[in-house]
Amino acid sequence: MHHSNEVNRRQFLKTAAMAGGAVWAMRGLPLNALADPIQTTSQVSLTAGGDHIDIIYQGLQRFKKPIAAAIGNRPILIKPNNVIGTPNNGHGDVLLSDTPVESLEAILEFLKSIGKTDVRIGETCATDPTMVAFDNCGYFGLTRKYPVRFLDLSTEGYEVVGVYSASGTRNLRISKILTNPDYFVISAAKIKTHNYLVATLSLKNIVMGSPIVDAGVYRNIANCANDKSGMHDNNWSDAQYLNDNIHLLAPRVVPDLAVIDGYTAMEGDGPCWGTPVAHHVAIVGLDWLAADRVGVELMGINPLDMAYLSYCAQTGLGQYDLGKIEVLGESVASLKRTYTLNSSIGPYLGTKLRPIPRA
Repeated sequence: MHHSNEVNRRQFLKTAAMAGGAVWAMRGLPLNALADPIQTTSQVSLTAGGDHIDIIYQGLQRFKKPIAAAIGNRPILIKPNNVIGTPNNGHGDVLLSDTPVESLEAILEFLKSIGKTDVRIGETCATDPTMVAFDNCGYFGLTRKYPVRFLDLSTEGYEVVGVYSASGTRNLRISKILTNPDYFVISAAKIKTHNYLVATLSLKNIVMGSPIVDAGVYRNIANCANDKSGMHDNNWSDAQYLNDNIHLLAPRVVPDLAVIDGYTAMEGDGPCWGTPVAHHVAIVGLDWLAADRVGVELMGINPLDMAYLSYCAQTGLGQYDLGKIEVLGESVASLKRTYTLNSSIGPYLGTKLRPIPRA
């Protein structure tokens, strides 16, 4: 059963974490000294079918009461995944990399059904202005049915945190909204392969959406920064820093609710140039790590190859043991596939990276 502490973990961890110019650790302890993996059972909903919106909506309905209780009176932020906002740039339909509008419609319809209408959709798009990405993905049409507002998270304030780098630490700016416990954050992710992380699901969507991107970056203006690159320590051939830093930031920005869309997923050269997979599944869970674990299993990926998720499991951020995850709805075994991974992933599999990093 999904225990009540799960819905409050994000707020607790945020208040316990140190911010600023040095690497912080939860509760003032080294990351490797944190709690053992949690022993309680988490619930995750798995739905499948031919109606894109309906399978997500039905997955959310299974947690109607606990979601409503967890939201309370908090404003809601839905964080989609918008990697590349401009289609037809010589690489085919790059909008395959982005959260489809159907995901957002399903979430908004569900929130409406439980009387929650104080909703924002916010993102920091990596390579195009966020509002351009929203427009090209058809998000603005949602305002015809729902009183939703749209945010570029890079313009809504930031705080400075320290992350791992070759020099020891470096400072990054991350979104104040995503670190604000007053918001109920929904990760509207999609199932995709990834060139450094093996797969991207609900956690990666939130953490990599948190670094600030200056508007001038999109116009190649000097002295404008894209702090997302700092998550890699500007070393695009070393996946270790990215895995370490996602794990490091996770307690500050984990989602309150994971909604993972696998209706049309991506395999191969994800997260941008992969090919579609008509998987027709949706995953929903208040324990984001358990939801990501179900996604990993559906993709046929060795869970130990997902370094950043394994690190989070070892530091007690959620349930990663499939045997302790109660899957509601469809069976994982009946829907499991073997996704073709990114062609360059070999050296970056988690089993080839170092064990959990120390602060």
